Amino acid sequence: MSKPISVFVGIPSRGDVVTGTAMALIQMGRTTVYSVRTHVCSLLAMSFNKMWCMALNERSKFTHFVMLHDDIVPLDNGWLDTLMGEFLSSGADVVSSVVPIKDDRGLSSTAFLNPRTMEMRRLTMNETHAIKPKTFDAEEAGHKGCVVLPNTGLWVCDFTKPWVEQICFTVRDRIFKTESGEWVAQTYSEDWDFGVQCYRLGVKVKATRAVNLIHKGGFDYPSMVPWGSLKTDDQTSVWCETTATGSRQFNPVRK
Repeated sequence: MSKPISVFVGIPSRGDVVTGTAMALIQMGRTTVYSVRTHVCSLLAMSFNKMWCMALNERSKFTHFVMLHDDIVPLDNGWLDTLMGEFLSSGADVVSSVVPIKDDRGLSSTAFLNPRTMEMRRLTMNETHAIKPKTFDAEEAGHKGCVVLPNTGLWVCDFTKPWVEQICFTVRDRIFKTESGEWVAQTYSEDWDFGVQCYRLGVKVKATRAVNLIHKGGFDYPSMVPWGSLKTDDQTSVWCETTATGSRQFNPVRK
């Protein structure tokens, strides 16, 4: 018989949890919460990994892990019930909320990766609200052959599965010279790298707009309505690495 659902809620923080995020912790709903933990660190990936290790060391005591960033504010009473409901009905191993970036374009940091072409394209808030159903994988969003690269602002996973022991959050940076001779700085964020790790491990990831939330910044950036100056992402990202032979390959994903 499977264990009753209980949730470890981890809040990585740079030092200040916004008021709305703190208030949301008393409005999670009826889902059983095993523990709420925070970890303060200016190094993003280290904070995530410290939180993940806390959970791994106590994983026999709960079933699901939820990460909530210190500037993400779920708005509705029972938001954790909503997130867990979408997760349980989705058939996915990870369900991540679509969260807008803090500018006026309406971009999110949820993306679709095409492993064959090496292209990564971000989802806009306008696109998000045109997708049916509310919780979706890349194919359901019309991106056949692609996988979801999730945002880490608010997400849930089944922490009883073996794959959770193989995850390590990392931010990858590099500087390289293009064929035209220009030096370029590039980063591969911890959320997209997590998505690639999930892909390589056969972990199914879906995105959701089911939880109404705002991303707190200079303004409140909402998830619950279509908005922004962009209908679709105006840039395509490709992470390539130069090999010893001078050829370029896409290393983060399996062939």
